[in-house]
Amino acid sequence: MSATTVGALPRHVLHVRVALPVVALAVLLYATGFGPALVVVLLLPATAAIRTAGVRSARYGLGWAAATVLAGQLATVVGLAPSRLDHLAGTALAGLGLTTLLLAGVRMLLLAETLGAAARQLAGARARPATAARTSAGGGDADDVADGPAPARTRELPALHDPLTRLASRALLLDRLEHTAARAGRSGGPYAVLHLDLDGFQTVNDAHGHRIGDLVLQTVADRLLDAVRGADTVARTSADEFAVLLDHGSTPVDAAKVAQRMLAAVRLPIPVGGRRLQLSASIGIAHAEPDTDAAEVLRNAAIAMHLARQGGGDRFEVFETSMHVRVVERLELESDLARAVEHGELEVHYQPIVRLADRRIVGFEALVRWPHPTRGSVQPSRFVPLAEQSDLIAPLGRLVLGEAGRQLARWREELPGAQALVVSVNVSVHQLTRGDLAADVAAVLHEAGLPPTP
Repeated sequence: MSATTVGALPRHVLHVRVALPVVALAVLLYATGFGPALVVVLLLPATAAIRTAGVRSARYGLGWAAATVLAGQLATVVGLAPSRLDHLAGTALAGLGLTTLLLAGVRMLLLAETLGAAARQLAGARARPATAARTSAGGGDADDVADGPAPARTRELPALHDPLTRLASRALLLDRLEHTAARAGRSGGPYAVLHLDLDGFQTVNDAHGHRIGDLVLQTVADRLLDAVRGADTVARTSADEFAVLLDHGSTPVDAAKVAQRMLAAVRLPIPVGGRRLQLSASIGIAHAEPDTDAAEVLRNAAIAMHLARQGGGDRFEVFETSMHVRVVERLELESDLARAVEHGELEVHYQPIVRLADRRIVGFEALVRWPHPTRGSVQPSRFVPLAEQSDLIAPLGRLVLGEAGRQLARWREELPGAQALVVSVNVSVHQLTRGDLAADVAAVLHEAGLPPTP
């Protein structure tokens, strides 16, 4: 191309002709694992140049689309909207020119250590090796997920990423959420947070062990990444809970669609060690209000998630202000129940079991009751499900077993002809998976001095 031809070209076209090979070089460097910080330095101005030109000219529509994807990834890393990146980089392009800006970026690489950290986020936040991600989401065995990428997980930044799933950590999620909230406060742009909890994961962990549980979490993490949009942030916030930040103008309809995809992804059978495990999830959605801070949005999403779980799971709920009162009341009741179990404040009542042939009492059914000091009598239909949804069902069950065993021993000792009496104790299915029911029964019989059979 002659100098005359070059001079006749518009400035933005020149930018694109320089930027396209720069993007190709950056992608090549990234694919070969070379210089992730340099990749960011090259991509930031180059993608902005292509996007700016693509808006002006339909000739570069394909380049604009590719650059949009790259800009979304960069925006996720640095916590800014792609439009904000375009503005910043575009201003620099206008003042300095692309070549000068690229050279300045390389010099910045030597000074800006934080840019290197941001690049490592780009390398780890969503770029899990494709074979592992696709195997877990498809029909392969989840045992394969842990092979290969597992050693690299230990090299991730612990403060920024979850070491097991390589998703964003809670700290990184909160940081991005703060940036999003600040930007929304200035521009009024909507955003939302989704909080997901796996229904029944504790049962899987208890029944199959922590190794299988870890494989399940890795598989779910891969599927959630596939279910969300490219610029969304997926984080693991606790053992079996995940959160998703929906940025860039997310409407209630957008959030509902993402939630439906996430529920469908979790429902798919998970092949692990020759088994096919079936799970579901409960999701809470919170949409940001103009005066809502980041932490409150996350808390509201968790509140809606708890109500979705109370409704049976495998569903999502959208936060409403009235939910806060209901959840606070539930948390207070759960706290009171934990204290009542710890201090033995629950009572066991006994309902006779009568043999119809001779109308003789042959035993009793032990029924737990809760005389709350301020709420009055709390019905079992209310507090037993609460215990099952928390970690209280096992100690509650042991309390009832122990009291029933001691009472039966007293009856057999004090009442003539009571040696054949039995006591029936109701057992929750959760007691079979949380704790050792057989050991609990054996301990009660030994303590009460009762034989294993009447």
